[in-house]
Amino acid sequence: ARVILVDGRLAAWIARGDRLLLVALPQDEPDRSRAGRALARELVNIAMRAPEGSRGWLVEQINGVPAVNDPAAAFLIEVGFAPTAMGLQLRVARSRA
Repeated sequence: ARVILVDGRLAAWIARGDRLLLVALPQDEPDRSRAGRALARELVNIAMRAPEGSRGWLVEQINGVPAVNDPAAAFLIEVGFAPTAMGLQLRVARSRA
């Protein structure tokens, strides 16, 4: 399990296995969008640091509902996660050295 902080505040808890997220974003704009975008960018950074051979990340649930149905899904889609039948999928392209 991991946590993601944005501006020193808990933005998300990632469950072991990386398929379940609990997301806590501010209620009011523009803080909500700023924190949501920062969270989504950090998820991409985590995926990019995954061990070689890992080709992406599938988030199945956010806050106990299918990932695509949670309002935070919009921020993930904005940075490259794609809605699929199983959740939000991020494909990580790795350059060959």
